Amino acid sequence: MKQTLTISLLCCCLTAAAQIGTWTSHLSYQYPTAMVETPHHIFAIYDGALLSYSTEDVHVETYSLADGLNDVRIKHIAWCAAVKALVIVYENANIDLFFGKNEVVNIAAIKDKTTISNKTVNGLNVVGNEAYLSTAFGIVAVDVSRKEIKWSCEMGIGVFGVCRPNNDSIYALTDNDLIKYANVNSNLVDREQWGNFNEVFDTLQFNVGKMVAPDARIAGIHVNSPANNQFYYLKHERNKLLAASGERETTQPGMLMVYENKNWSHIDRYAIQAQTGMECRDFVSIAVDPRDYKHYFVGSWRKGLYEFRDMDFVQHYSFWNSALQSALPGTPWVNDFVWVDGLTYDRHNNLYMVNVEAEKGLVVFTADGNWLAFDYPELARKRLNQILITKNNRKWINIYRLAENAGIFVLDDKNTLENMADDLTYFSGQFVDQQGADVGASAYLCMAEDLNGVVWVGTNNGPISFSSAEQVGRGQCNRVVSMDENELNGYHLLEGQSITAIAVDGANRKWMGTSGNGVFLVDQTNSELHVENFNTDNSEILSDNITAIAIDGNSGEVFIATEQGLCSYRGDATEGKANYSNIHAFPNPVYPARQSQVSITGMMAQSTVKITDTAGNLIREGISNGGQFTWNCTDRNGNIVKAGTYLAFATNPDGSDGGVAKIMVIR
Repeated sequence: MKQTLTISLLCCCLTAAAQIGTWTSHLSYQYPTAMVETPHHIFAIYDGALLSYSTEDVHVETYSLADGLNDVRIKHIAWCAAVKALVIVYENANIDLFFGKNEVVNIAAIKDKTTISNKTVNGLNVVGNEAYLSTAFGIVAVDVSRKEIKWSCEMGIGVFGVCRPNNDSIYALTDNDLIKYANVNSNLVDREQWGNFNEVFDTLQFNVGKMVAPDARIAGIHVNSPANNQFYYLKHERNKLLAASGERETTQPGMLMVYENKNWSHIDRYAIQAQTGMECRDFVSIAVDPRDYKHYFVGSWRKGLYEFRDMDFVQHYSFWNSALQSALPGTPWVNDFVWVDGLTYDRHNNLYMVNVEAEKGLVVFTADGNWLAFDYPELARKRLNQILITKNNRKWINIYRLAENAGIFVLDDKNTLENMADDLTYFSGQFVDQQGADVGASAYLCMAEDLNGVVWVGTNNGPISFSSAEQVGRGQCNRVVSMDENELNGYHLLEGQSITAIAVDGANRKWMGTSGNGVFLVDQTNSELHVENFNTDNSEILSDNITAIAIDGNSGEVFIATEQGLCSYRGDATEGKANYSNIHAFPNPVYPARQSQVSITGMMAQSTVKITDTAGNLIREGISNGGQFTWNCTDRNGNIVKAGTYLAFATNPDGSDGGVAKIMVIR
């Protein structure tokens, strides 16, 4: 009987007591693609991620940036027995020499070389203490023992394998099965030293890194992880993260994934395809039914609308059984162009969505099961994206693409859903800011409402904001202007950045994802502006290209979807609570030598927090970020406090309510 080994790993989930500032990679370990066996372990690649299996004690371990790796998307691995190191080559030609967890040497010379346009690595082979990379431009030889590149040859022809059958000669399998060879004692950097080998070559073995297909030991491992690393849309609702896998402008398999109670689950898209007779493609939006938090709807950029209860498929909606329309009616492609995005519920449990490039761009599936479609000229035949229903019940829709008259549309239906006669609409495709300056945006990519009711919009030229729908109608917006003593008008926040995602945390700070520059945390309090950037150079974020952001308001964990997969950051702000009944500190006890800080959470927003010793002496004080305050275990002079018990007293802004948490410091 076949047995399955189920593994739950920290790299796939973040514990409740994780430290502020902790990064976690949520990578997929579902489908092994290749493996290498060493004397004590089997190393395997899973969709670009690395896993090891101990052949001695069946221990399974995964590895990410947090464990010392220097990149993402692993393409090749090979074992160097002479040095006892795993050679790792990434898709971008970056190289790691892995001697153990957090014992990794990086060789980035080829990745960083700007004179080579195509750095594709086709194969990896180890001979003795040397590793040979077969690339689109030639060969790279790495001396693993010296931890450096020994030589590289730009041969002007693609290489697919390297072998050294003896100590004198080296052979390279190139395009069109042409074999090049050279004497190992010659100047191998010089392509002229490489001649054509025209003899029978049956004895030459051009194996690529000695990889073999995964055997039963690897195939029998089930790791608690996402179904894949293609995260396009994120939604956090009631202690669960929902993720959609798909794309808008290119075709990708559709997948719904849910992360709840530290466990991942996902739909069986092949079973759904068998029931519907069509592939699941390009899931781009998710809505959770407010009446039943296990009831989901998923919008597809290709196939209409899908309904699920938990992970079970319920129904598929398209132009034949709903108010949805195809963008190409009456053509052979009618089924593939039912584009649905922007799913969200209103306060009356009606499900709103946009029907992209249809004549009637706004569609509603009502709480009592009826379908309605609305004909607003500004939305007809447009590339629509999100729907944001604000606290005052106005519906904001962004038209994201320049070629389709990009802009912002706002609907005030006067709370009469089916009566369009009293509707007010506002639209503009161009905006000037509060100083009268042209924003210069031509694409409107994402939206979010902050805790003060201000709507933030990400454009291809930085963020803009609106305090009312009427501003949209006038073509006016606000921009954050940071004044500089050397400039008369200051400068605009993130000008030139393409803002692809915005999420608001419990302290009303904005987490803004970009295309190419990672994530910016924007904290604007009164006249002060603080901006922090997380990118691949200064953090463990998986990529600088961000597709979505969602925040767990209870824990402060910020989930960040990138083009390389999902990661999360343990933020220091949570949603404010209604009272102090659940005030507590974690980790508790705290060890300053190992844990740099302790969080007091479960408080009302903007609480005043005073930390004292048991004698009542004030140690530190401050204001909470939303419902959480972070203390680094130091006094007002910056010195780490003595071991003992400390008290955190918290009161709400008007002093009418409060609570206290005990903190044990151990040194």
